[in-house]
Parts: sequence; structure tokens; C-alpha cells
Amino acid sequence: MGAHKLSLFVVLAFLPLMVLSQYNIRIEAHVIDQETNQPIPYANIGFVDNGIGTVSREDGWFQLLYDESRISKTATVQISSIGYKTLSFSANRFYNLLTKDNKLFLKPEVQALDEAVVFAGKSVRDSLGYFSYASNLMAYWKDKQALGGEIGSLIKLGKKRDTKLHKLKFNILENSADSILVRVNVYNVKRGKPNRNILRNNIYHTISKKKGEEIIDLAPYNIRLEDDFIIALELIKVHGDDIEFAITASPRGKAYLRYVSKDAWKRLYERGIAFRVETSYSESEIVIEERPKPNHITMYWDTSLSMRNRDLDAEKKLVQKYLSALEDVTVDLIPFSNNLQNKQTFNIKNGNVRDLTKALEKLEYNGGSDFSELFDENIQTDQYLVFTDGLATYGNHQAKYDIPVFYINSKEEGDHVSLQQASQYSDGFYLHTPKMSLSQMLANLLKDTIDGSVYKKNNTEDFLTGEVYADQSPVQGCTVRVKGSLIEAETDADGKFMIDAKIDDVLVFEHFGMDPKEMVITNTKDFKVILNSKYDRLAEINIKSKKSGGGEDIVNKGDQKVKKRSLGSAYYVLTEEDFPKSAVFLSDIIRGRFPGVEILGSGDRAGYRIRGSRSITQSVPPLFVVDGVQLFEPPGFLLPNLIKSISVINGLAGTVRYGSLGAGGVFIIETKLNSPDFKEDEEMNSLFAKGNDYNESVVLIDTNQDRPTYLNDLWNSVTYQEAVAAYYELRDTYFTEVSFYIYAADYFRMWDKDFSKQVLSNIAEIGSNNYKAMRSLAFKLEELGEIEASVLVYEKLLELKPNYAQSYLDVARIYTDRGNYKEAFDLYKEMLANRNENVKFDAVAEQLKSQIQRFMNNHRVEVSYTDLPESFLGVKSAPARIVFDWNDLNAAFELQFVSPKNKYFKWSHHYEQQPDVLLKELEQGVSSKEFVLDETFQGQWIINIKSLNENTSSLNPVYMKYTIYHNYGLPEETKEVKFIKLNNQKEKVSLDKFTI
Repeated sequence: MGAHKLSLFVVLAFLPLMVLSQYNIRIEAHVIDQETNQPIPYANIGFVDNGIGTVSREDGWFQLLYDESRISKTATVQISSIGYKTLSFSANRFYNLLTKDNKLFLKPEVQALDEAVVFAGKSVRDSLGYFSYASNLMAYWKDKQALGGEIGSLIKLGKKRDTKLHKLKFNILENSADSILVRVNVYNVKRGKPNRNILRNNIYHTISKKKGEEIIDLAPYNIRLEDDFIIALELIKVHGDDIEFAITASPRGKAYLRYVSKDAWKRLYERGIAFRVETSYSESEIVIEERPKPNHITMYWDTSLSMRNRDLDAEKKLVQKYLSALEDVTVDLIPFSNNLQNKQTFNIKNGNVRDLTKALEKLEYNGGSDFSELFDENIQTDQYLVFTDGLATYGNHQAKYDIPVFYINSKEEGDHVSLQQASQYSDGFYLHTPKMSLSQMLANLLKDTIDGSVYKKNNTEDFLTGEVYADQSPVQGCTVRVKGSLIEAETDADGKFMIDAKIDDVLVFEHFGMDPKEMVITNTKDFKVILNSKYDRLAEINIKSKKSGGGEDIVNKGDQKVKKRSLGSAYYVLTEEDFPKSAVFLSDIIRGRFPGVEILGSGDRAGYRIRGSRSITQSVPPLFVVDGVQLFEPPGFLLPNLIKSISVINGLAGTVRYGSLGAGGVFIIETKLNSPDFKEDEEMNSLFAKGNDYNESVVLIDTNQDRPTYLNDLWNSVTYQEAVAAYYELRDTYFTEVSFYIYAADYFRMWDKDFSKQVLSNIAEIGSNNYKAMRSLAFKLEELGEIEASVLVYEKLLELKPNYAQSYLDVARIYTDRGNYKEAFDLYKEMLANRNENVKFDAVAEQLKSQIQRFMNNHRVEVSYTDLPESFLGVKSAPARIVFDWNDLNAAFELQFVSPKNKYFKWSHHYEQQPDVLLKELEQGVSSKEFVLDETFQGQWIINIKSLNENTSSLNPVYMKYTIYHNYGLPEETKEVKFIKLNNQKEKVSLDKFTI
């Protein structure tokens, strides 16, 4: 490896590569003001659109590192800074210049002073763009080399003139750096992308906040705009060892990214950066123009279940007035709920809308709201009218930018903020008929007006709050629901809850360890509930004492297991009994517990050092041996609950055992992942015991077992039309019952599968915020093989319960099924590293390992997995792996596994049998269990099930999902999913019979 120095500061380092004698190039130089001879800080330098660029330091110095093969001699190099003329030349000339001098001079650009403007009109404050605290979408920087990289979003002004920018607001999700320096850039728009930076001064801002709202004051810079613009943050400098900086993104809008200075802009549709820009404009500068008259209108009409109570008369009046004003126009009517329905075309002449309004009056309302298929790119239209409340339950909104979209909502409730923002982005208007007169709405349709209405997201200010106690202690995980509805809440670790309830509602309190209780709401202040325990809390809830006796501790030395007392002084050992209960990371276990061991930093990014007797070893990092696998980086993926023991060997002893790799000392970590006890339930041992012979005769499960008698009219229908009529009549009575839609969807599969899916999707309408109802829907969709729809539901469940470990486990699995391998793998790594401080994953560790192993077995070519331990890289095959999921943390049931030798074992999910397990599930939000059957018993297996639930309400009953993987881990693996109506199975029934 050699270096050729061209001048004192300009270095081209030529590093031979293995292929075609290519070279790595390093360029160093300074950017200087031509007139003052002073350095220009934070200038942008890079090869245009080639992904190679950087930003100069405060002293004007910069360095570029790149592979010569990536850059042609004719590639363009640019050096620019606000207030200076941009330098541009070919790469070849760039090299030649730097061989002569290490300085690049920029000439100041003469700028005219801002013209003083006096306005007589009233100044109006406005807020543009988005602001969000949601964490499911983000934009981020994760590399210190990304200097000059930018993240930006389009901000539309509409027809407001002379708009002044006052503040830029955004929400920080994560900031691992000590602080970062950013520059705000404002670009005009050309051909849909950022074009020219319109700022005349650099706007620098230091961000040291780790999380929360950040505000940048733009008012002093007097930025005034006449048209739409793109505002962006540019990374200038990072203070600290690393950077993991993320801000909230938005599901709507246009996002613009470039990864380094001078790189090509990448545009992302249907994604925006959640930038909120506070502005002001003069009322006198608003220009109101007539909108172009449309010749063709596409009218989307929401026929989902929630729209059955729309104000149809108000909507028909608006349609009549508007189309009469247009006189002659073609209208395509497309009803939609869980999918698009048949299009009807109406040629309106002289404003005659009679046929159109008759068609609107005949529409039926059924199914969930899926907005994802609206605005087909192949549709040729001048304008969209979308009549909806905007509440997406089965598919999210798709933004439209190039054709005006008018959203019309005749209901008091609705997603007003999203509808208004979507309308503004398309230069349309949100018309909320209860708040506007007919003449106002007509004016907004015909003229290019500005939507100045202010809508708020659904807030919880009027919700009832309270606390639930038992034995003077708060009760976590108590279900609180409004009787006769699907409105539910859950108490947190402090026993507190918040629910959308009002005076005279009856609240029902249910917890598997408590007697249920009902209370009428008489006031909304200081609502406190005392529950009585079903069982002896001291006997059932207290943590079991550790077993004493039973032999001596055995520890792992890396290549052998020995008795703890036989270890020499060079070995130090901690077993899981010694781990602090509050430990979240590996560093929390080790810190302060081993002589001579130092922890540098904290969390999963901590560094480790083992001091030895020789000073030379102090600079050598320690070796980590995890279940026999040597790792040269700390295993940040390990959760404390997965670790069985940790041994430490000092440098000298480590060198003797591991050679030079162990010179810095060795951490030997033994996990539970390879322990035979980790995968095996104690109940399995009963298969070898005497006295548990299986001699029963149990009937097979019947999906129509104990079917409600009210469904007889539907089941006895002779024709499809008769069945549909019976369904709609029954729906009026059993509107909020989840079980009604489950039964009806099953029934209609023999008549019309599309209508069956529509019926099933109603659950998303009636229970969109109910965890149990939505989880039931997800189970049923998986049984039917509707993966796309089930992804949406599982994502909604994650939104509803972001503190449940189950939510992440489910989303990662369903992403894998859909082929979203990178997203799934990112979630798996997040769970392994325990990065989310609000979620604990140790209760799903067994399933997590199984899912990751299966993922790596089938999809490892899709991801980079160098940071995964070897134990996760492949799955051990088994004849069968069985997973049970249930929709209610309070579900009580019993499983019975019968082996081919007619031996059985039982597994009960019941508070009385295993209170510690259920309480841990409740704390961490876990509602699933896996079983793996090996080849020990070959032949026919029987799985029986019995419900132990006391509550059998048909409103929102307990459902389960049974998933069995045959030939698990082998190329010929198959999977079968069954949906179980658990509330019907009061007597034991056979769920499945299979042979291994």
C-alpha cells in the first residue's frame, strides 16, 4: 500500500485492489473565499449525481474518499456555498487543479438587497405541512460519512402570495450523537424535484435533544415565497462517536432524499417528512381564480359500514347544485368499501342528475373502508369527488398530487385532518357539510379558494380516567369496557385507564385473577374501582422461592464444564440468579460485578475492557465466546433473560486458552438457547409417566357447534338473494357482535366469496380500536389465506398495542409471509437487541428464536446477517411445530396432547394453574404459545382442546388460531392454519389428528 503526495495538503492515496488494478482515491483540500482569503465553512463538495460528496469543516478543509472505477474522467465536480458562485469542472480537470494547489477558491456572488414591501391587508398566521409523533415511519441518518445528505418534503402554498416562513417544527425519534449541526435549505420546485436553493444566508441549527419536538426559528431570515417549495435539513457535522438520528415521517406527501452532498435527489411518493412550517401571509395577496371546468369527474362513494348513517340528503343537494353549475359533464360513479365495486357512467346534460341520485339511493352499506385502490393511474379524469368520512379501517389513503381531489364528508365524525391535508396536496378542498353552507361548498368547488379551517385530531380530553386496585395494589391488565359495546381499555402498571365513556354508561371490569365487577358512571372525576381477588394472592402471585440443594453449580469455561468451586482465581462467574432484576442490556449485568472489568458507555453500544497484569493487554479488546462461538464484537443481540451464565477470564489465562485472541481477556457466555430445557415443557415428561393413559373418545371440533339460534333464518335461506336479505335484517339487531360477522362470513363462502370477505371486513369497522376484535379478524384472514389484508390488521394491532411483545412478533412473521424480508428482519433484530424500552421480549424468547431460525433457513439471501450468532442461522428440523394464538390475554383454556402410545399431557392456560406465567404474559402483552414435537414418538397424534372461559358473550368472544408446521425446517415444510371458536368448546373436542 503506497501513497503519492501531490502537495502539502492534497493527497491521492492509491490502494491496489484485486480486480482490474483499480484504485481507491483520497482527496484533501481547502475551500477559500477568493476576496478575503478566509476559509469557507460547510461548503458542499461532490461528484454530481454519483453518491460521492462531503461538506467542508469550519476551517474549509475537506476530504473525499472513493473508488476510482466509479467516476469517469468526464464526471462533473461541484463546489458550492450560499453567497458564492458555484465551481463546476470535469473530474479530470479537478485532478489537474489539485496537483498544482490544495486550495479551491469561490468567488462571492453579488446579491441585491431585499426590496421593502408594505402591505395594507391583514396578516394571517398559517400552518403548513405535517407534524407527527408516530414512530412507524421515519427518516434518518445513520452514517457520519453522510455529510451533505439531506431529507426534505414538499410544502404546498396553494394560492397564497408573499408567504413568510416563521418556524420549522419536527419530531425527533432518536438522536444517539452528542449533538449534530444541520443546515436548513429551501428549494424551489422544477419538474417535481428540488431545483435552486433560494436562501441568501446559511441557516445553521444545533440539535442536542435526544427525543421530542424541535423548533428552528426562521423568522430572522425574512424568507418570503410565492409558490410551492421544498424545505430540507442537511447534515453538516456530527459531535460524538456515532450518529443514529431519526425524525418522524408522514404517510402522505412527497419526500426527497439525497444521501451525500451533490448526490442525485431521490423522490418518494406517498411519503413525506413530518415538517410543520409556521407561516404568515397577507389577506390582500390571496388571488382567487375560477377553477378549470372539468369535463370528466370520477366520483368515489364510500359504502363501508360506518357510512350507513351519512346525511344523504345534504350530499345529494351538493351534487345537484355543483353538476347543475357545470351543466354538461361525464361522471363515473365508483362505490367502494373493502374493495372497488362496478363503475356506473352518467352523462349529465343541462345539470340533470336524476339518474345519478337514484343510483346513490340504491347503494347498500357493508364492509370495511379500503382507500388503497382509489386513484388508479389508468383513469383519465379531470377531477375526483370522494364522499367519505375518511376513517380507513381496511387500507390507507393514497395521496394524489396532479389531479384535484375534493373530499366530502356529511358526518360529524371523521378523519378531518387527513382529509383536509390530502385535499390540499392535490389543490382540492375538504368539504365538511355539517360545518359549511351549501353556497360555501359550491364556491370552494368552483373557485380556487384556500382552506383556512382548523381541524384537530381526535383527542382524549373528554375521556373518562380512573384507577383499579385490589388489596391496596394497582391492578395491571384489567380489561375495562363499556357494557354492550366494543369500547375497551386496559389498565397500565399503575392501574390507570382512560376510556371513551360518558355518564350513565355501565363499565365492566374483568381480570383473570379478580372477580368481575360492573359500575354505573355517575361522574367523571376520580373514578376508582376496588376489585376482589378470586384466589389467595400471597399463594398465587408471589414469586416462587428458589429451590435449594440439588447439587453444585456447573459453569462453562469455554471448552469444558467444571464445578464452580474448582475454578482458579483467574476465573469469575455470574449465574442468572446473580443478575440484577432491572438489567436491560448485557452491560447492565456485567457493570460493577467482575474485578478488573470496565464498562465504557452504556446500553447495547457499551464497550468492554478486562484489565490484566500486563499493560500491553489493556489496549486489546476482549473476546466474547457465546455458546462456543467466538465473537470479536460485544453480543448486543442478547437479552438478559436469554443468558444462563457469564464467566470472565483475564488476559493471561485467556491467552493460554485462546491464544492471541484471548490476550485482552475473555467473556464466556452460556445462553438458554441451546439448553434442552429451553424448548421443552415440563408437561412433556408426563408422556413417559405411568397412570396417564388416554382412553377417551372425543368428538372432532365442529365449526357450527352451539351456533346461535338467531342465525337459523340465514342458514335456512333457499336463494342467494334471500340470504342477503336475511343478513341485512339480522345485522340491524346484531350490529356490534363480532361473532355475527364471523358466522355470516363463513356461511356466505358457499354463495359468494367476495361478499363473504366484505361481511368479514365489517369487524374492522365496528372494532377498529378493539384489540380483541381486530386480532380475531387477523386470525380469520390468515385461515382464509388473505395475507395482504392480514398485514393491514396486524399493523393496526401494533398501532393499538405498541407495548405488547406479541404485536412485534406477529408483524415480523406476517411481513415474512408477504415477502417483506428486510422489514421483518429489522423487527427481529430490534426484538433481539431489546431496543424498545417500552417493550419486554423475554416471554416470547422461545418463539422469537424459532421464527428467526426459520427466517434464516428460508430467506438468508435477502438480508445481511453478519451480526447474528450462529445459533440463529439455521433451524433444527422437527416433524411438527404447533403455535396457538388467542385474542384475549384473559383467555382460559386447556390443551391435551395425546401421543401415538396413548400417553397424554395437559397444558392449561388458567390463572389457578400457573398464575406466574399468566401475569408475565399480561405484563409483556403475550398471547401465544408454541410446541415442538420431535421424532421420539412416531405415529398418530391427537390434540384436544377445551374452553375454561366463564364469559361466553357473543359480542366479542374468545377466538384462537391454530397453526401447525409439518416437516418443520425442511424443504418440504407445509403449514396449515385453523380458526377456532373457543367460546363454543365448553366440552373437550379434538382439534386435530396427524401422523409423524
